[in-house]
Amino acid sequence: MATSSTRMIRIAPIGFHSATSIAADELNHYLPRLASVACRVISPRSCPPKKAAVQIVLGTSEHLNPGGLRNTPTPSDCDDAFLIQEFRAVLYLIGSNPRSVLYAAYRLLEHFGVRFIRPGSEVIPRRKRISWKGLRIRESASYRHRGICIEGAPRLEHVLGLLDWMAKKKMNSYQLQFRHAGFFWRRGYAATKASGLERVHPTKESGQPQALSDRDCYALDERVIQRCHELGFIVHRVGHGWTSAAVGTPGMGWSKTRRRVPRSLRPYVALVNGKRAFYGGIPANTELCYSNPNARGAFVSQVLQYARKHSEVDVIHVWLSDAYNNNCECKACRRKSPSDWYAILINEVCERLEADGLPHKVVFLAYVDMIWPPEKERVIHPKAIFMFAPIFRCFVHPLKDSRCREDVPLERPALNHAVVFRRNHSFAVTAKSWHGKRPGEAFLFDYHLMFRCWNDGWGLDVGRIMARDMKHLDKLGLDGMVSCQTQRCFWPHPHTMHAMADMLWNHSHSEAAHRRKVFADTYGEAAKLAFEYWNGVVKKTVSGRSYEHQTVFSATEPSTTAKLDNLAAWLSKMQLALTSAAGKLREPVHRNSLRLLATHASLTSSLVAARLGALAGSRKRFDKAR
Repeated sequence: MATSSTRMIRIAPIGFHSATSIAADELNHYLPRLASVACRVISPRSCPPKKAAVQIVLGTSEHLNPGGLRNTPTPSDCDDAFLIQEFRAVLYLIGSNPRSVLYAAYRLLEHFGVRFIRPGSEVIPRRKRISWKGLRIRESASYRHRGICIEGAPRLEHVLGLLDWMAKKKMNSYQLQFRHAGFFWRRGYAATKASGLERVHPTKESGQPQALSDRDCYALDERVIQRCHELGFIVHRVGHGWTSAAVGTPGMGWSKTRRRVPRSLRPYVALVNGKRAFYGGIPANTELCYSNPNARGAFVSQVLQYARKHSEVDVIHVWLSDAYNNNCECKACRRKSPSDWYAILINEVCERLEADGLPHKVVFLAYVDMIWPPEKERVIHPKAIFMFAPIFRCFVHPLKDSRCREDVPLERPALNHAVVFRRNHSFAVTAKSWHGKRPGEAFLFDYHLMFRCWNDGWGLDVGRIMARDMKHLDKLGLDGMVSCQTQRCFWPHPHTMHAMADMLWNHSHSEAAHRRKVFADTYGEAAKLAFEYWNGVVKKTVSGRSYEHQTVFSATEPSTTAKLDNLAAWLSKMQLALTSAAGKLREPVHRNSLRLLATHASLTSSLVAARLGALAGSRKRFDKAR
């Protein structure tokens, strides 16, 4: 139907899930900004009204399946798909679940030219008319798991803004770490006295914000979970902290403690170097004596208690400690590998959850010295989901790059003698070694935007690596990714975030074409200049051959000073060009995006000056640049 002659577009949400209502409200918000039309959302109902009364009908295939309309999505809580189709003069948006209905609404807006660049930054073109005559779009996700895990120093508005952007980009899950995410909230709120902070927690008489209490942190988590439920997202929680909780000490972060393990519970703690104590004084980094059935029982009881109290959680992450070479060295534990004991523990957790009729799924992970699969045991329970976490990997090359190698043994090491992998071939080999020894459902847990996002461009092109990694996850037997990352990763450009979301949704995208599109959407008429800068700064800061993993900020060969001098001159030229071009752009999002690149050029110039000062042995020049 062409709406140029129809001033009013009536939108009918079918079903009562909030995500379906949000989808209708979003169309009501955006369509009048696209063209001269008016919209009205009618009240949600259980079945469609008479077709003459509405122009757009949206809902799940469970509630909405018009006779004669073919290839509607199969209902599914886990797998996302949608159909957008004009049928008998009505535009139908039908999803496999409520969040997929929301995806369909945003996909329709993208069809009409809307671009969701960053949270709060959108390009909305003005059109003469909106037409959906003959329109048919059917899409389904390439991967089941498409999520983000909290990290960094966020505040509530950052996470809520990110969640809304994730829905627009068809991501479907979010993870809060630990019993509550206070370790991250406290960093975020300590950094700045944020607007509205006083409404989150009390302040001192001076007006300065106090440190967040546990109660405040739980309240922030609840706000995030509430929004996840409204969007129809899958909620993941916890991760580390179970081992310390099993011996009476909550592990809510990586802080040291003066507390000691209670004498009665000391046999539960791993024997390392002749001691049973908190490893390095950090409860969350402490393993248990898993050959001790009482220690395993205490661990399992903690998970069960948590599951009984937290029906809002869909997936509980049951990880061990966040350290390595800290496994129990007692005679009984030496009889099996650490991964075998972990498999036994996870099977016991799953069996108890099932016996108690609890619906939660359980994530277990391959990580650090658990990166090798068990030798004899298997985790095959249908509640279990496998997670592969290649922490400390290389982000100069894709994860499956067999040429990114290191001289370390790939076979399982002796107990507490693991060498942490740093190159991707090692991780790819171990990922494949899990085949047949884990459940079928599996995903990647990776760190592209945690460790490397702030030095992206200085010998790194994380967006290119993200696109290639997401495109080929299935080659490693993985069905998606949860990204452990800081929450504001759209600087210096948003390509990396879009590569993650878009490739997880559709891994058939051409990497090069997708990159060009993101730059065109972000920078408009200045996309060519933005490309020139970004490709140039990556290329000019690499030193030596790719697999030497060197940049001009780490290299010390004689030619480095000349390279840095040339780079400084080029950066000065590019900063002027970017700033000048930004002033000529009419679209605010394009203008601001280009200014962010100019800021990156300015920061890179300062780093170059600091490095030149260091190479010259001039503390004065170094401090001035810093």
